[in-house]
Amino acid sequence: MNLLQISNRVAGGVKCVVEIPRRSMLKYEYDVSSESLKVSKKFSVTIPYNYGFIPKTVAPDGDCLDVIFWTREYISPLSVVDCSIVGVLECSQEGVRDDKLIVSPFFEKRDGPKIAQIESKDLTDWLEFIKLSNKESFKKFDFHCFKDRENAMMTFKLCNYDEPSKNPFLG
Repeated sequence: MNLLQISNRVAGGVKCVVEIPRRSMLKYEYDVSSESLKVSKKFSVTIPYNYGFIPKTVAPDGDCLDVIFWTREYISPLSVVDCSIVGVLECSQEGVRDDKLIVSPFFEKRDGPKIAQIESKDLTDWLEFIKLSNKESFKKFDFHCFKDRENAMMTFKLCNYDEPSKNPFLG
């Protein structure tokens, strides 16, 4: 199954695909032609979160919109997880916007999760890992700010290509 083409909507949230599981030292990227994950590099430290994407989105960098899963659970690669959108880390890589949505899996049963509920240590760990992985790849990375659910929803709607006329990043 081509995970880039599954529906990205679920009642009360979005469907997200896990590419890199928490505690991995390997960076995986979804390969459409083989419908599998390919190892693209090894990190010098373990990734402190599950990382993935929202299908049927195109972000300014040309990839699917990135997500960080707000959970302490390990989630297997290629899992499809129903999530609430919580907030967004607004960032740039090599001068191109490369935002990361923060999502909370429904299985966490959080009541109206908000970015203010996330422990500052988690936010710091996530950001430090992103900075380190970009430094290891010799890529310029800039962190702009954390923003709330409302701003994250606007980012999702802008990148969603279920409504192609509203996505300025589709070529």
